[in-house]
Amino acid sequence: MEEKVCPKCHSDQLKKGIIQSGNASVQMFSFTNPRGQSSSMTSLYCSHCGYVLGLYVENPRNVGK
Repeated sequence: MEEKVCPKCHSDQLKKGIIQSGNASVQMFSFTNPRGQSSSMTSLYCSHCGYVLGLYVENPRNVGK
């Protein structure tokens, strides 16, 4: 279920972002198969106050294949 309002400041200015470290996006790997496929991590954040509402695996079915 996706949030509609920031729980911290009650703004409706929520946006999706990509988490990066240096020049690469942060990837999720399976704990049991770290050499398998991965998926990018994204976030839902408030563009008014900067609060991060959640982190999401973009393609969870790909992780660990």
